[in-house]
Amino acid sequence: MENSEPALKRPCQAGARKTPFQTKHALQYGLSIAARDPGSSEVVAVHCQFCVCFGCEVISKKSSTIWTFEGPPFRTDNYTQHLRLNHKTRWEEYQGLAQQEKSKYFDVAVKHVETICHYIESRSEVITLTVGSRIVDVVIGDMLWHPTEMEGQTRENDLSLFKRKEDGSYLVEINKSKQFLLVTRFVGRGMSFAMAADAIHDAKEVCDIVKLGACNDYLVASYARAACAISIEHISQVLCNKWAFSVAFDASTDLQQTSWVDVRIRYYQNSTLENLHLITLPFAGRHTGLATFEMFEKLFDVVCPLWKDKLIGCSTDGAANMTGRLSGVVTQIQNVVKPNFMRVWCLLHQIDVIMQKVYKQAGCNFYKTLTSIISFLRRQKNLVEEMQAICPNLSATRWASMSRVARFLVEKRSKIVTYFVETEPSDRFDQLPTPVFWILISVISEISAHVSECVESLQGRRVTLQ
Repeated sequence: MENSEPALKRPCQAGARKTPFQTKHALQYGLSIAARDPGSSEVVAVHCQFCVCFGCEVISKKSSTIWTFEGPPFRTDNYTQHLRLNHKTRWEEYQGLAQQEKSKYFDVAVKHVETICHYIESRSEVITLTVGSRIVDVVIGDMLWHPTEMEGQTRENDLSLFKRKEDGSYLVEINKSKQFLLVTRFVGRGMSFAMAADAIHDAKEVCDIVKLGACNDYLVASYARAACAISIEHISQVLCNKWAFSVAFDASTDLQQTSWVDVRIRYYQNSTLENLHLITLPFAGRHTGLATFEMFEKLFDVVCPLWKDKLIGCSTDGAANMTGRLSGVVTQIQNVVKPNFMRVWCLLHQIDVIMQKVYKQAGCNFYKTLTSIISFLRRQKNLVEEMQAICPNLSATRWASMSRVARFLVEKRSKIVTYFVETEPSDRFDQLPTPVFWILISVISEISAHVSECVESLQGRRVTLQ
């Protein structure tokens, strides 16, 4: 990385003059003492006060930080050369001032070194990192792409930061380090690529930080892939140094009907169980056990080549394609790893399945009546306005939604019953809820509250069961 305060010292050759710093030059050339020799107290470095207080007038690679000259020798021609190149206007103004005016010239309320602009300029080092060839070729360049996107300019642009070295590994060189760090934080907090690019533009414009440079969603995508590659490289190094680890993964489909497989790893380190997110991969085709296992094997052959000797357990949601006796993913993993492999069916999913069965077996057409009431209540605009709340929807796959619905109905029961009674017959609900229904809702609400408390305590990242 580049030094944040590059010295402009010239090597002192044998026999050369070692001119010490002249105190009068501090006022004459606008300098301040930066460092002294601990033993002799001789001045060994000076700062340019123009850089400190006002910054450089000409933005270039050499003028991006405070100009520092180390000596001896301290030569006046070096002072004047720097001042003419980087502070031409102010230097000409300064030369025309009287001695007393010069002594007060740098008494400014806010110095350039105290601004955000200087922070960006003085720390805009180049980030240079090396990533293994298989991580880039297999994971970043292949598995993170949907099959329909493997060809085209977008993929080429997103991989433009990776430069292959002679040994086959890849070099990642990021010139705008602050832009890269901001983008990765924005994306890490949930911003889309377009939003992150707009946020960089806003920061540059509002804070007047030219050094942030231009940014678009394509560049953000490149940064995101570089950050993923770097993270996977670090995780790979950690796993290769561990004697054992376990995994947890799940599959789902988003609103755009794109399938994803999420993979986490867990290992023990420094008396702590670490739980890290490894990657979320796009998944084409059906989530069959065989297809998911092939993806898993391809990923871990890269991340940890000895995974078959180190993997000691796997946690899933209990779906048939995950835990099937013949072709489930976990079954196929168990067939290739060492004996005593531990299969874990996520406790929260087990609770979910049990609670769903309880709700559907409540009797008295409870579930059918409940869904009808929810649909009716959500259509009543006057009631919603009066209660300042709308009845939650009921999900068919998550018991927690039942907990929210039951709590809402219990809390708003008196207003709902009154509304049912006062509604015109033509607009009234087909069949008023019976006392049995309200009793069941109250029981479910109470049970769900205790289960929710239990589930929340189990969702801690470092929770372990004895």
